[in-house]
Amino acid sequence: MSIMQSPLTAHISETLTGVSTINAFRVQSQFILREKKKLDQANLAGLLFSHTMLWMTLRMNLFGAVVTLIVALLGVTGVMTTAFVGIALSQISVFSPLANALSLQAADFEASMVAVERLNYYVNSLPKEASRNLPKDNELADWPSTGLIEFENLELAYASHPDRLIIDGISLRIEGGEKIGVVGRTGSGKSTLMDALFRIIEAKRGAILIDGQDIASIGLKKLRLSIQMIPQSPTLFDGTIRSNMDQLSKKSDTELWESLKRVGMHEYVSQLTEKLDSKVSEDGVNLSAGQRQLLCLAKVLLDKSKILIMDEATSSVDAESDKLIQNAIATQFVNATVLSVAHRLNTIAAFDKVLVLDNGKVAEFDSPYVLLGKENSIFKEMVNATGVANAAVITEIATKHRAEKRK
Repeated sequence: MSIMQSPLTAHISETLTGVSTINAFRVQSQFILREKKKLDQANLAGLLFSHTMLWMTLRMNLFGAVVTLIVALLGVTGVMTTAFVGIALSQISVFSPLANALSLQAADFEASMVAVERLNYYVNSLPKEASRNLPKDNELADWPSTGLIEFENLELAYASHPDRLIIDGISLRIEGGEKIGVVGRTGSGKSTLMDALFRIIEAKRGAILIDGQDIASIGLKKLRLSIQMIPQSPTLFDGTIRSNMDQLSKKSDTELWESLKRVGMHEYVSQLTEKLDSKVSEDGVNLSAGQRQLLCLAKVLLDKSKILIMDEATSSVDAESDKLIQNAIATQFVNATVLSVAHRLNTIAAFDKVLVLDNGKVAEFDSPYVLLGKENSIFKEMVNATGVANAAVITEIATKHRAEKRK
C-alpha cells in the first residue's frame, strides 16, 4: 500500500513546488488529470486490502455457521449429550468472531511491518560511504596548503553501470592558485569529475592527489571540510542568515558582516529588522536566486578554503549577481585553486586554463587565448556557437587576460 501511495505523494510535492510554473504555462488540467490517475492507482491497494478483509470475514463466518450446524445435528441425533452440545455451541459463538478478529489483526500487523522492513533495509542494506574519520586526518592540520590537484589515470563509473566509464583515464595537473574552467557537451563528465573531488563517486582506477595526498586515504569529513563548493542550485536551510553562513557558530559578527560586504549583501541584510538573525525559509524561498547564490558565496569566503568548486554557479542568476560573483572570485580567491563548470563561457574567458572534456576524456587543456587561436578547437567552436558578437567579447577578454599575465 505504501509503495502504491509513494508516486501520489511525490506528484503532490512536485506540484506544490512548481505551482507558479504550472500556472504560468496554464497546464493545471494536465496536472489535475495526472493526480486523479495516481490517486486511483493509490486507492487500488486499499481497495484490494478491504476486499481481502471482507473475503476473510465471510469465510470465517461461513466456517462458524457450518460447525454450529454440525454440532446441532449431532445433538439432535443423540450422538452428543445435551449438556455437551450447549457447551460446544456457546464456545463456537465466541470462537467465530474471535478467529475473525485474530485473522484481521494478523493481516493488518503484517501490512504494518512494511515500515520496519524498509527501516531495516535502509540501515543494513544500502551501500555505505567510506569512513568519515581516519587516524591520518590529525596529521593534516594545514592541509591543503597550496591547492595543487593532480589526476592520475582517473577512471570513474556509476554503480548502476560499472562497465560504462564516465571519466576515462584522465591525467592532468592543476597548479595551486590556478583558475580552471571546465567545459564540454552534455554528458561529457564535467559534474562527475567535480563529485569525485568530494568522493561522492569513488575512483574505479587511478587516483586524485591534493597537495600530494591521495584523497582516498583521507576521511570524508576532513576532505569535504577542506574543499568548498558553490553549486548550481544553492541549498539553504530553515533558520537564520547567521546559521546558514556559520553552521558551527565559530565566526564572529565582524567576520560575518565582512563576508557579506565582499559579496554585496551587506546593504540588504543591514536593512532587515533582525539583521543576521533574520529568518531564512527552507531552501531560501524568501530570497531571490541571486541572493541565495551570493549567500552561499559569503559562506565560502568565511572558510577561506584553498580549493573552490563551482558547478555552473551563475547559470540561474541575473547579470548583476553574476558580476558580483565573478568580482568576488577575482579578488577574494587570488591564491585559491578554482574549478568552475562553465555555463556562460564569458565567465571563464579570463581564467588561466580551460579544460575541455569529451566523452570522459581530456580533449583540450590550455589557456582560453591559445585555444581560441587554434583552427580545430572544440572550445573555439563552443565560443562561436554563442554568436558573433559574444564570441568577439570572449576573445577580447581572453586577449586582455593574456596581456596582463605577461606583465
